[in-house]
Amino acid sequence: MKQTRTLLMLLSLSLLSSCGVFDPDDIDISGITRTSEDGTVIENDPDDWRMQGVVGAGQTFASVKPAYPNPVSSEKAVTFCFSLQVSADVQYNVVNKDGEKVSQILSDRLDSGSYLFAWDFKDSDRNKVSPGLYRVTATFVDAPKGENHLSTYGDIEIE
Repeated sequence: MKQTRTLLMLLSLSLLSSCGVFDPDDIDISGITRTSEDGTVIENDPDDWRMQGVVGAGQTFASVKPAYPNPVSSEKAVTFCFSLQVSADVQYNVVNKDGEKVSQILSDRLDSGSYLFAWDFKDSDRNKVSPGLYRVTATFVDAPKGENHLSTYGDIEIE
């Protein structure tokens, strides 16, 4: 079952990449959406946190809010918040400004509902990452059919 979910995620990223929606090799971190400790948007970066993908007419099954706080002290954690209207396979990954994967911070099939989780700035080997700019990518594939795919990304600054 886990192999099927992984295959659906990879297929989703492949489809989105081929449609020109999300290209993991095209990392141009030129700004961030500035947010407060409580998630209030202070300054919006129009590139960040836009949902794109392949969904049926009039269907939306996932929504995200900008990461907060942003920028964030390396002594704290950054929080992510999203909602699902149906169960979905969800992946959140972090890449550095060179496009190299730093960490997979979430990969799971989740039921409909609202979710909140934090990243403590640890890489895949559980080492603290350096201060700087990072891109967080999120992919949502409706389960179990996998017919609808949404993705987004946002940039965060660790001070």
